[in-house]
Amino acid sequence: MKKLLNYGIAVGLAVMMAACSDNDGAEDIQNPEPEPPTPVVTLLTAEEQAALPDVNAAQLDFFEKVYKRAEPGENVICSPLSAQVLLSMLANVTEPESAAEIYSALGCTDKGLLNSLNTKLMGAMKNASPVTFKPANALWYDTQFTLSDVGNNLISGNYAPEVFARDFSGGIIGEINKWCAERTENLITKLFDEGEELKVFALLNALYFYGPWADEFDVNETRDKDFYGESGTTSVKMMHNEGHVGVFVDRETMLPTGVELKCKGSQYVVDYIMPHEGQSLDDFISAENIRQVFTMMGSDNAVYLIPKMKLTPGRIDLKEALADLGIAKVYDSESIRMFTSPVSLNAIYQKSAVEIDEKGAKAASVTGSGLVTAPLTMSVVIDRPFVMLIREVSTGTILFAGAVRNL
Repeated sequence: MKKLLNYGIAVGLAVMMAACSDNDGAEDIQNPEPEPPTPVVTLLTAEEQAALPDVNAAQLDFFEKVYKRAEPGENVICSPLSAQVLLSMLANVTEPESAAEIYSALGCTDKGLLNSLNTKLMGAMKNASPVTFKPANALWYDTQFTLSDVGNNLISGNYAPEVFARDFSGGIIGEINKWCAERTENLITKLFDEGEELKVFALLNALYFYGPWADEFDVNETRDKDFYGESGTTSVKMMHNEGHVGVFVDRETMLPTGVELKCKGSQYVVDYIMPHEGQSLDDFISAENIRQVFTMMGSDNAVYLIPKMKLTPGRIDLKEALADLGIAKVYDSESIRMFTSPVSLNAIYQKSAVEIDEKGAKAASVTGSGLVTAPLTMSVVIDRPFVMLIREVSTGTILFAGAVRNL
């Protein structure tokens, strides 16, 4: 086989649905009075916990770089966690210099520690009722190639991808797209177009998240309201609620700029963060700025409005964003040692989707006011460009990150 044919593709998918229960029976999907979930961080070793700050910082760095490489005016939805898992898998099967770049960019240079941390996170989050979190890994490879020792270690080790050995000459696009649809509850139904040609291998990570709101929205309170996007003003459906929530406050004006909403069980949150008035997302979005926002978060009684939305941005080629993070050698010729003959990596893609309405917020990448007696003191309306994060609270892990410019 000619060398120019010896390349593969790595892909991350992520789907998020943050949701509230309603009267159509959705609340019966989960036990209405579930046991409090075990904080994920308590399931980690002391060494794994110590690694979290740098790994989480790297997740914000990833979001910043993906955003900066997006087309002007484009909404951006990505999954730092899906990228973390996919890149970790690649680091296990690439040559040492490529692996070193990946580990450095992911904030953990200890291969064994990062593999263990990823495995613990995936397992613990998957069991966090009443939230639904479904991670999945898969490897397709052409039967003309034979797995090497490191390839076999990948499929039998921490990440345990589903393995599909196929004759690529017959075409596998339809099979991969079907797998993506099944693993993301049909939020991502097409990763590749039928005309695209895949060769040697395709390595995938998929995440699906569904989080029912802790304090659900009333569909009868949803109203049409203006959203002041970068491309102009549009009329959108705004969901309305009130109660005790996390509130982000601008450091200079001390005015509210966002809210943090809990999912049932309080283990996961959805953060909505706007730049201060007059500041663009381009000027606002950096890993450091977002970290600073969290130093100005408190809690208060508030009226809050968030937009209903369904965003399915196109597939992202991560090559330039990863280069900005210092990951380049993995694209070098014959850097992948997954097979007995070295092969090259052609592309690393990510595709994500998010859907938020009164029944919930969904996201994928191929995240009790009854006790409140004080008067409501502020109003937070997410009616202009904003950042959205889906996080696991105890570890700070960022499952999904988005920048919404227009609706």
